[in-house]
Amino acid sequence: ENKSLRIAQQYSTIYAPIYVADKLKIFNEFDPDLKIQKQSFGGGAAIVEALIGGDLDMGCVGIPPAIMAINKGADLKIGFGINIAPIELMVLDKNIKSLDDIKPNHKIAVPGAISIQQMMLSMAAMQKYNDATKFDKNIITMKNPDSYTALMSETDIVAHFAPMPFNIKEKAGGARAILNGDDLDLRSSIVCLVTKELYN
Repeated sequence: ENKSLRIAQQYSTIYAPIYVADKLKIFNEFDPDLKIQKQSFGGGAAIVEALIGGDLDMGCVGIPPAIMAINKGADLKIGFGINIAPIELMVLDKNIKSLDDIKPNHKIAVPGAISIQQMMLSMAAMQKYNDATKFDKNIITMKNPDSYTALMSETDIVAHFAPMPFNIKEKAGGARAILNGDDLDLRSSIVCLVTKELYN
């Protein structure tokens, strides 16, 4: 009714389909007068909160926050998927060759506590050490641009679970991947959550 569609995505090129859809006026096929308002958020949990609070109409998130929100009774639906993207655990320190080299004081940056990255790290820990919580105290939540800067500046952030284009930029800066979706037979699927009103 207000002739606007408020859409949120996160900081990564894996959300590019939303920009392409806007540029090609795909959303306007439903209403030529529709105005698209795009916002960027640091993680899926914040997007879910904004959707529940009525500040958004559509938000692109990974599968974990989408499923958790719906399972907890949030009045949301998965509208559509936008892509399946590679995510890699990147390190710059040459002494870190595998998860075995992650020490208790090392920080691992992920975009949110309820994220595909956090889930992948837990899965890897369960597979390798039979302890899904092994790296819980190492995790720090940061927006991907900040995580990229922290890793490349050689701060206490020694690893970044990075989506595109940050994994590519980090490799160009000398970093390398010690874990990825292929190791876990897992892909990162991105979906768009919508309000039930919009879905209907």
